[in-house]
Amino acid sequence: MSKYVWFGNFVSEADFECYLDQKRCLEAWAIYDNEPATGDDNNAEPSTELRCDFCKEVDLDFYDEDFMIIKYYPQEDIAIIASDLSVDKRELEALFKKKNIKKFNSVIAYEGADLTEEQASNSMGVVYIGNLVMKSASALQAHYLWVGDKKLDKKTILKHAGIRKDSLIKLSYNHASSPRNVDEMLILKVDNLNIITVNSILELILKGDVRVDDERIGGALGMTYIGKF
Repeated sequence: MSKYVWFGNFVSEADFECYLDQKRCLEAWAIYDNEPATGDDNNAEPSTELRCDFCKEVDLDFYDEDFMIIKYYPQEDIAIIASDLSVDKRELEALFKKKNIKKFNSVIAYEGADLTEEQASNSMGVVYIGNLVMKSASALQAHYLWVGDKKLDKKTILKHAGIRKDSLIKLSYNHASSPRNVDEMLILKVDNLNIITVNSILELILKGDVRVDDERIGGALGMTYIGKF
């Protein structure tokens, strides 16, 4: 999946909203929800001048908000924007450099087959940077699982795992004082390792581009690596 992406630098959030305001256009078209315009003087299509400025520039009749990402950012943070758009941060930084974008406070991303590269490039109120491929959910994060018998605290786990906090989405660790049966979901993944009962289960959810030395982490923590999901 991909989206056409633009960046802007508006005086205020209100100006950004005004640039995309299509209320008058939608209200004018609402009377034709059930019947098309006939074209005569009394039933002509609404003027194209009622479109929002963005739609005028890229030649859209109107946009569907379900296929749009429209965000205003009080502070520039390319990492947050890359996350919001589900795109690679380094790719986004490269495009910023290529397009010579120095300042920005807003983004528009549009997914639709009714737009072409030529149309997208005609924008004037915002800078078109390209048609970017969105990362899938599996590419954005990965789950790693270990089981064992030792009781550990989260600080020790992070220390021995050698994982930076900004790479960690979630750390889930459960320990029981006495061994317990591996639950039904987990046993499907560990039955070939002859593991029946465990005291501890560790799950790390990490950003998808992070490399993990699973065997080293398992050895450092005294746990058995189960797999990546």
